Amino acid sequence: MFYDSALYNNLREVDRASDHFEARDDPDSVIRSLETLFRKHSVTDTLGVALLHRHFELKPDEVVVDLRGIATPWHISSLKNSNYQGIGAVLPLSLMLIEGQPRAYEFYFDMDFSRSPVEIPKDFISEYEAILDTHGLKETLGLRVLRTTDDRPGGSTMEYSERYATFTIPMGEKKQSDYTNNGKVRVIKTTWNFTGHGDGNGGSCSHYCWHCGHCGHCGSHQYCICH
Repeated sequence: MFYDSALYNNLREVDRASDHFEARDDPDSVIRSLETLFRKHSVTDTLGVALLHRHFELKPDEVVVDLRGIATPWHISSLKNSNYQGIGAVLPLSLMLIEGQPRAYEFYFDMDFSRSPVEIPKDFISEYEAILDTHGLKETLGLRVLRTTDDRPGGSTMEYSERYATFTIPMGEKKQSDYTNNGKVRVIKTTWNFTGHGDGNGGSCSHYCWHCGHCGHCGSHQYCICH
């Protein structure tokens, strides 16, 4: 499996990534085009569109791995064995396209060996890359593997980062607007999933980052919401 920590470190911070995407002529039409492509290739249950971004900086021998909602840097040796420590496997979670190939920059830990790496159709990748090229978005949008009910409607969660870890917790009854702190923070959309029947506005499930842009320590203090 090809991996280099530079894949992660070279990504934009979430607010800059969002600004770059929103600066396109019509970002909503891009998402609608991608939704059509996802449905054409029947990958809506396994993949979503990801806004490429990073939460912190990794050392050369580190990789981000999510274990039951807590994502931290692991040693890259964890990627070399499909049976890690005899208790599970590290599998791709977030991917970017490099020269026509999907390359993972974030991973998750499957503790019960119940899953395999998602197989992505080559024709889908070619068409996906062509759309990104057309809009100048190859360094802005990637792919997100859908793993559990947390990625689906009804699995609302909030993710926040502190130093070199991100934590995902249930949102409960709170809404996206509850996290804007009267407009002092940005709630940034970072994933578009199309697991529903299609609403013409980017699907039925989304993932958001709550970015505290006015804080001096913001580099290690950002939040995400999935709902």
